[in-house]
Amino acid sequence: MKRLLFWAAILGISSILLVFFLGPLQRPHTVQLPILMYHHISEDGAGGSAIAKAEFEDHLQMLTQNGYTAVLPADLLDFANKGRPLPDKPILLTFDDGYASVFTEALPLLKEYGLRAASFVIGVSVGKSTYKDTGMTMTPHFSFDQARQMEASGIFDVQSHTHDLHQVPAYDGENCRVGMVRLPSDTEDSFAKHVLEDLKLSREALEANLPSPVFALAYPYGRYDEVTESLCRQSGFCMTLTTEPGLNCLTAGDPNCLYGLRRFPADDLTAAELLALLENSAS
Repeated sequence: MKRLLFWAAILGISSILLVFFLGPLQRPHTVQLPILMYHHISEDGAGGSAIAKAEFEDHLQMLTQNGYTAVLPADLLDFANKGRPLPDKPILLTFDDGYASVFTEALPLLKEYGLRAASFVIGVSVGKSTYKDTGMTMTPHFSFDQARQMEASGIFDVQSHTHDLHQVPAYDGENCRVGMVRLPSDTEDSFAKHVLEDLKLSREALEANLPSPVFALAYPYGRYDEVTESLCRQSGFCMTLTTEPGLNCLTAGDPNCLYGLRRFPADDLTAAELLALLENSAS
């Protein structure tokens, strides 16, 4: 009888251990992740891709009141690679281009509301208020010193928007590189060489000036294709973000789920419109 009880106890303990250790592996865990895309913050929201400061604060207030928790790209990496859990109702806030208003306006507001965000910077524009060597004025961009302060706060993660593939036709001419797609003059090899060199320059500049590793890239103008996705992987980028609207479904243990992430443009939405968008996309 004692021997029977002993083996029954062993069997019970073994069953518990199997459920504990193997259960998570047998049930892939998925999470729905909305990503919001912002650019510049101004007092009145005037100008292309700008949101008024008061409207942006309304967005943050709405997100906190409705239980959203802002995550960073590193959190997504840990989820996809290691299965580390994400919080309930996760959301990723992103800022493209690296405008100075992200430092002066977004950073203090995010701190006030206990939220975090990622900023994707154009390498050639860091710390500048004129466009490359043209002398033409542009909306100021934050500096590496300011980027270091942003990362040190724990509120921001600074990642790549390429070094110089976010060119502007008004400044660079009509045949400039507007995004990561081939020009008519490109051969397959010359295009690959150009993109790989640009991504190398972007990563080297960011990692030489900032403490965090560079592993995520937001496509300039949202322009990309299968070739550029492959080149990003080859360059060591393990997360790419598009401008295509939609909700993302991430799977724990699946690193491939971090490529081609979709984002909702939020610059032109009121807080009520944004809430309706998030609720409808999740239904």
